[in-house]
Amino acid sequence: MITSRRHIATEVPSTNFVQAGGNGIYGPMGDQVEALSQFSPNIYEQVMVRRQLLAYRSQVSKDDVPEYVVEVAPVPVPVPPSKDAGLPFRQQSEPIVTSKSSSSMMRRQMSAQVERPPPKKAAPLVVSANAWRPAAKKSPEDDLKRQVQGLLNKICPENVASIIEKIAAIEVQDIKQLEAIIELMFKKAITEPHYCETYADMVFSLKAVYPSFPSPDGGKPITFKGLVLNICQNEFEELLASNDISAEQKAKLDEEELEYMRKKRKDRMRANMKFIGHLFLRQLLSAKVIGSVICELVLCEQVDDLPEEHALECACELLLAIGYTMENMIAGQSALTSVCGRLKELMKRKLENGKGAYCKRVQFMIQDVLDTRAAGWQKKVFKAAAKTKEEIRLDQEKEMSDKAKGKDVTKAECVVTGQRPVYLSQATGA
Repeated sequence: MITSRRHIATEVPSTNFVQAGGNGIYGPMGDQVEALSQFSPNIYEQVMVRRQLLAYRSQVSKDDVPEYVVEVAPVPVPVPPSKDAGLPFRQQSEPIVTSKSSSSMMRRQMSAQVERPPPKKAAPLVVSANAWRPAAKKSPEDDLKRQVQGLLNKICPENVASIIEKIAAIEVQDIKQLEAIIELMFKKAITEPHYCETYADMVFSLKAVYPSFPSPDGGKPITFKGLVLNICQNEFEELLASNDISAEQKAKLDEEELEYMRKKRKDRMRANMKFIGHLFLRQLLSAKVIGSVICELVLCEQVDDLPEEHALECACELLLAIGYTMENMIAGQSALTSVCGRLKELMKRKLENGKGAYCKRVQFMIQDVLDTRAAGWQKKVFKAAAKTKEEIRLDQEKEMSDKAKGKDVTKAECVVTGQRPVYLSQATGA
C-alpha cells in the first residue's frame, strides 16, 4: 500500500471541527467554515479539500482508499480588530505577561521570603570646617562693594570717564559706605601700579562728588579726600615700621616663601609711594607734606643713622614721580635739594669693614635719580604708562615716520618725569 504524507505549511484550526461522520459537510460547523472564507481564502480551500477527502473515505471501503496522513498545524482563530490596534505596547488595554517577567516575579517572591539581616546603622555625618552653607542675606554695604568692584575691574584709560560717572551715581548713605569705596580704589591702585595715574585721576574727579559727613568725635567733617589721604598715610606708616617679617612667620615658612613675602611687601610699599606722588601732582597733597614724607624716608634729620634699603627705594620711586613739579615750586626746591644731598652722601657711605653701606642695586637706583635731576628730569623709559588707543596710534605713526627718515628707532621713550597732568596744567596756565 502506498503511503504518502502531506505537510500543510499554512496554519489551520487546531479544533477538529470537520470529522468523518457526525456533523457531515452541512453540519453545525458549516457556518464557521463559511465565515473562515472571508478572512483567509487559502485556509478555506484547504478545509474544503479535506472535507471532500473525508466524504470520499466514508463512501468507499477502507481497503480501497490509500492512506493519507495529514498533519494539521494549529491556526489561531481570527479576531476582529480591537480598539488597541496600532497602539504602542505600553498603551494597550491588556498587558502581555511574558515568561521572562513571570520568572523574574517568582525570583522576587522567593527572595522576599528569605530573611535578611537588619541594616547596619550609618555613622553620623561629620560636617567639615569649610563646608558650603547657604549665604546669609546681603547687607547694603556688601551690595555696594560688589557694584563698585565690578566697575573697577573694567577700568582702563579709554573708559575711565564713563566708569567715574557710574561710580559717582552711586548713593552713599554713611561713612562706612564711603570708606568701603575708598578701600576698594586704594587696593586696586596698589595691586596695579601701572594704573596709578588712572586711579589718581578718579580720586581727583570724585573728591567733589561725595558729600562730607560729621565726625563722630565732633571734629572736622569727614570728606572723601581726607579718607584717601588717611589710608595712604596709614599704609605708609605700617609698612615703614613693620617691614621685617615676624619670628612666627619665619618659623612656619621656608626661605623661598619668605623671599616672596619680602618682595610682595616691597612692591606694595613702592606702589603706595607712586600713588601718593600722583595724588600730589593732582594737587591733593601739598609740597610741604610730600617733602616731609621724603625727608622721613631718607632720615634727613638723623644723619648718623642709616635708612633701610626699602625706605631708600621708596624715596627714589617718589622722587621720579614728582621731581619735575617739585623742582618748579619754591616750597619744593629746598626739600628736593636737601634730599638729593642726603642720597649722594648715603651712596658713598662705607661700613667699618670698608664695604659700601648699600648693595649695588640701591646705589645704581640713587645714581639714576641724581642723573635724571641733572638732565632736567628727562628720562628714557622702556615701559611707558598705560595709554589710550589714540595715544598708541600716534606713537605708531611717529615710529613709522622716523623709520622712513632713516632715524634710529628704539623701544625707549624719552619723557619728563614728575609732570602734572595736561588738564591741570591747562587749568593753572602752567
